[in-house]
Amino acid sequence: MEYKFDDILYGALEPDLEPPRRLNDKILQKAFQAEAGVSAQSLSDDSFDPDTISDGFSGLAPDSERRDGNSRARFLLRAHAVMLAACLALALWSITALAARHCLTLRQVASGLQDDKLAEAFSGEGAITVNETQVFGNYRITLLGVVSGEAISDYRFSENGVPQSDRFYAVTAIEHADGTPMPDAGDAGYGDEEFMVSPYISGLDPLSYNIVTFGGGYSEFVEDGVEYRLIDTGNVSAFADRTIYIGVSDGTFYKKGPFLFDESTGAIMRNKEYDGVNALFVLPLDSALADSVAAKKLIDSTDAKLSDADGTGTAESETEKAASEWAEQFRDGSGALDKEKLAELCRVLPETVGTFAPDADGVYHFSWRSEEYGGGSGSSSLKYLFPEDSPAGTVVSLGYSYSDGDLSTLCMETLTLNEDGTVTLAVYVPK
Repeated sequence: MEYKFDDILYGALEPDLEPPRRLNDKILQKAFQAEAGVSAQSLSDDSFDPDTISDGFSGLAPDSERRDGNSRARFLLRAHAVMLAACLALALWSITALAARHCLTLRQVASGLQDDKLAEAFSGEGAITVNETQVFGNYRITLLGVVSGEAISDYRFSENGVPQSDRFYAVTAIEHADGTPMPDAGDAGYGDEEFMVSPYISGLDPLSYNIVTFGGGYSEFVEDGVEYRLIDTGNVSAFADRTIYIGVSDGTFYKKGPFLFDESTGAIMRNKEYDGVNALFVLPLDSALADSVAAKKLIDSTDAKLSDADGTGTAESETEKAASEWAEQFRDGSGALDKEKLAELCRVLPETVGTFAPDADGVYHFSWRSEEYGGGSGSSSLKYLFPEDSPAGTVVSLGYSYSDGDLSTLCMETLTLNEDGTVTLAVYVPK
């Protein structure tokens, strides 16, 4: 159920002034204490351990009525924000709402990634809103929430040519604690601050079982200085009878430093000696979501990939080599593609063709969908898309993809620069 009326009133009654971030943090912490019973600690205190917040919320379960109540409470309390002196309790929850309202909602993030079906799922009863924040150095990491289910996204994921429709989605917000904006796609520093966001399962070594081996990926965008990342993996909710975590660490791939795995208990913990980002959230999943058959299937699939990586994956390596050689044959040496060769050896998927103009910041936001080949989306500025001084008509590749081991699903995303400054996206497949 969507509360559009509440959202409209909420925005209309928003006060012009907001409390300082430090005050927000302290009040948020007190709110967490009241909800979960954790001991009093200030976010500005060096002794603060984000795990105390995580532990305090580990017992929560999905509750649509609770989310309904919170949605309405935020409006009512914000509307009375001008009466802070009248009631201390009202003030506490009003300012808490102000801080939490800083981020987009789960639905808004999915909509921003042009996934209307997932936006609806994030508005439904199966979605779990978390809104838990942990701070590491100059980074504030917030887990906004999760949702899982069968065919709840407009985009399709395939593995070995077989559609994988039972998926798990989580949304995080990453921002600078000092208030400076995260770099956007059009900024020079975009891509310099790298993060890995992944689900982890108690009893499974995160070095081997993570977003990569669970057949996952992610999409992201920056809005008002906050980086929103949506991860998409095999449905790890099948392990709901265990502890399921969402970890956020610096770097592109998993490394042993940020987290510790206790082989005797199966527990995954933050490495408190690690000097970097290592946020770890415990998901408040209902154990009724556990599915031992689906869990075993996901483990078996992951183990097969790990076995290939250990030395029996020659066939996969040969497939990747063939796919790479196919894509490379179209490059003309300048970073662009040979249009004549592309037209000769490939065909365009008509449903993927679309023309996109830059936004006010010069960033292009593009996407495509295909019933047979899935879909994709991205954002970038012109200087990162085309070689310098490219004339109109230049075609570049955004990359190629295929389902594991199946070259019949091979496709390549391309962009063409137009005279009027727009770009046209088209996906090519072999003839």
